[in-house]
Amino acid sequence: MHAAVRSPKRLRTSSEDARRGGPPVAHLDETSLNNTSTPWTALTCGHAVSRLPLDILHEIFMHLHPLDLLNLARTSKSLRDLLMSRRKAKLMWRASRRNIQGLPDCPTYLSEPAYANLAFDPYCHNCDQPGAHTVVWEFAARYCDRCLNSNKVIWTEPEAEAYFERIFQNTLNLNWGLYLLCVSPDGRNRLYQKGGCQDLAWRILLLLDRKPDVLDAYLVDVQDYVDTIHMRARVCYRWYQRFLDDRLRDIINRLRKEGWSTDITNMSKDNFALLRSCPNVMLPKCLTDYEWQDIRGEINANMEQYREARLRKERAGIIHTRLLDLRRVIYRIELGKKGFRMLNFSDIALMPEFRSLVEAPNDVEVKKSDFRRACSHLPAISQRFDAIRKRMLEDMLVQRLGPQESAANPNIFDLAKMLARWLGRQGDSATANILDLAVAWFHCDRCKTYLRSPDVFAHRCQRPCYGESDREDFEDPYVYDVAKASTFHAWSTTNLRPILEKDLVALRSLILACGLNPERATAQEMDALDARVTCNEIPVPHASKTNGKLVMNWRRAVLSLHIIRDCDTVKWVRVSDADKRRILPLEQRARQATRKKSKY
Repeated sequence: MHAAVRSPKRLRTSSEDARRGGPPVAHLDETSLNNTSTPWTALTCGHAVSRLPLDILHEIFMHLHPLDLLNLARTSKSLRDLLMSRRKAKLMWRASRRNIQGLPDCPTYLSEPAYANLAFDPYCHNCDQPGAHTVVWEFAARYCDRCLNSNKVIWTEPEAEAYFERIFQNTLNLNWGLYLLCVSPDGRNRLYQKGGCQDLAWRILLLLDRKPDVLDAYLVDVQDYVDTIHMRARVCYRWYQRFLDDRLRDIINRLRKEGWSTDITNMSKDNFALLRSCPNVMLPKCLTDYEWQDIRGEINANMEQYREARLRKERAGIIHTRLLDLRRVIYRIELGKKGFRMLNFSDIALMPEFRSLVEAPNDVEVKKSDFRRACSHLPAISQRFDAIRKRMLEDMLVQRLGPQESAANPNIFDLAKMLARWLGRQGDSATANILDLAVAWFHCDRCKTYLRSPDVFAHRCQRPCYGESDREDFEDPYVYDVAKASTFHAWSTTNLRPILEKDLVALRSLILACGLNPERATAQEMDALDARVTCNEIPVPHASKTNGKLVMNWRRAVLSLHIIRDCDTVKWVRVSDADKRRILPLEQRARQATRKKSKY
């Protein structure tokens, strides 16, 4: 009978002032509750229960839960008159209260119905919303989270102090904190009931014009009243927590019988936070088989979500542990084999041979010895990986350089053969020489600089730190797990492009100015030529075009292409041998200064 229908109006009791935190005052008994002139036989309203003899009703009601009596009182006027009558229903409420194990006796400042309403009815006493599980026994009120955090209901200590200063204008030297009920959830900050503050101020103002001993006597009574309630509240808090914990334990035992033992054991680490957050778990009533069948579906659905999250977390932990074991094995091999250039750990972990071991099922034991056996093939794996990376760069260059001479819709391998013919070479190994071309530069979109192979393999932007990205940014979560274990992501061409089209035109003109064929010249040939070039479009710091010019080798010129990218015309000029001899000492001093600066 716990789910009986509530009436639209909130039940009013003789403890209304106590709920507001005010002192005890005399109350007149409500006529409807204490009218003894109307016999029970006259309270006929068509309700079947009302036709039963009074002694039978007493015997039945004494075996009900206090919340059942409260809900019965809300069903009809006749039952309300019976159950709210202090003379007729006092024994019934006491007997019903004794059905709850450990429930403290009803305080003197509360009526039996108000006590049952406070202890068992999960409705907010301010907004009447369901699901209010926070009972503030000092205020004799139950609040939802919204009302408990609203200054329209609860005041902090600074707010209450500002209110009393505004009311009394510092004319009354009164330690008002002694005469107000308060609660401190965190053990430091005190909270006061707004109604209690206003009621205390109103009563003091009424007594200020009377004799001083009247106000003093009233304040003494109020202080005793506050101390009594605080003592009583501590007892109620202990009982209420035990009562809720008993219901929680009952639900936990039922869940264990349904096969959730592992999840329940894991959940105990956080004090069953998930179950405590379920609205149907922490209710102030004993769990029955009928109610369990009603709420088990929702609780089991929450347990399913918890299990999925737990398995994902455990899986992530196992993957991370295996990756750390693999990293230790690889680092030990690197220390033991001097001169052997290992791949980066994140690259190795993504190899199929190692990924299959790391991603083995949770019940499969993967040892370090398994990783050591797989590492015996690292030289061959390293060669294969280098070949794959080179082929990726070759494909990127072919797409940039090939269309000028290609047939309609050639595939990438036809373009590679085309470039091989341009270089005058034959065979399958010709594609590897594409990276040797002087125009084989790659642009990093992240740092806006140019790189060549193999420098591009060690460039930091191609291995970003894992902290600069989120797990959700990757379609394959394993890629992020590897980066987390390695601190850096595996090498990729995400931020890499072949030389930009406009810069390619400028670079070809530069190679042509040096006297070589831009379609055939290699980087080795350009280095051997060791020419110096200048371009009038590149500004010279602290010098005009008439009294100075910027002279550089061809690699430095490529790194400066971004400066002339927006110029209409680009004209590279090779400087004379005499000018080259004059600038060589300047270059030497500049290199020495750079090396010296890098040491610090």
